[in-house]
Amino acid sequence: MSTSPHRSLFIKDLMSSLPGLPPDVQISVLGVAVDVTNPDPETHPTRPLVVTLDDGTGVVSCVLFGHKELDHLRGVKIGDSFHARGVLMVSQFYQQTQLKCSALKV
Repeated sequence: MSTSPHRSLFIKDLMSSLPGLPPDVQISVLGVAVDVTNPDPETHPTRPLVVTLDDGTGVVSCVLFGHKELDHLRGVKIGDSFHARGVLMVSQFYQQTQLKCSALKV
């Protein structure tokens, strides 16, 4: 059981609360996948699964490392519904806000 604070938010509310959000708070969002980047594990074994979720109020990219061992994420596709939980981060590579997931459920 995590002792970190937790908040379930609409994506619009998440993005608007960014400046005042503590860095260790766990965030949960629900949404439909509008983009999926699932790298080939043979050629890019360390790249994460990236699922962009839309909940009708906004979109956020959800990043999950170590997804290759998770059978339920093998056939992920656009249109699937997800529950994502993790911490917010700003990607150094893409310079965008992402949810670094500890859990991604279909």
